[in-house]
Amino acid sequence: MSVAARLRDAGLDGLQTAVRLIPWPTEAGLRRVGAPDETSPVLVTCNYDLTVRRLRSALAGCDAWIVVAPTRGINVWCAAAGGHMSTHQVVTALKTSGVADCVTHRHVILPQLAATGVLALDVFRRCRWRVRFGPVRAEDLPDYLASGEKTDSMRRVRFPLRDRLEM
Repeated sequence: MSVAARLRDAGLDGLQTAVRLIPWPTEAGLRRVGAPDETSPVLVTCNYDLTVRRLRSALAGCDAWIVVAPTRGINVWCAAAGGHMSTHQVVTALKTSGVADCVTHRHVILPQLAATGVLALDVFRRCRWRVRFGPVRAEDLPDYLASGEKTDSMRRVRFPLRDRLEM
């Protein structure tokens, strides 16, 4: 990533952190990270711009497909609890993004914090994609993708001082 892109992202991070109560949508659809192929993992997230950028940053060095679901520009946890990241949005995003044409498998990883709004069995029934709920934090994804397993620390919601100040 270029210096200009990093500076732009840092500025956006600061602005979006300062006005966190306001939805900040980015375009829904399919994104590439690295050089994904037909066996690369598929991850679904919300269309809150800060979340999408942090997810891409956390996956630097990985090859993956990201499906951005339309959630009105709200973060995963709030969108799932408020009915904006539901089974319907996930199924719609998987069907309309074109990701099914890019991979040979039908396994998708959702953020653990989406579990309050998404019924994995209903996703499978409606579009034949098998759902796994990944770690709470995006920075744990590379280790999770490498091992295929969540550790206890990947399951826990941590709220350290930095995050508290950010909120």
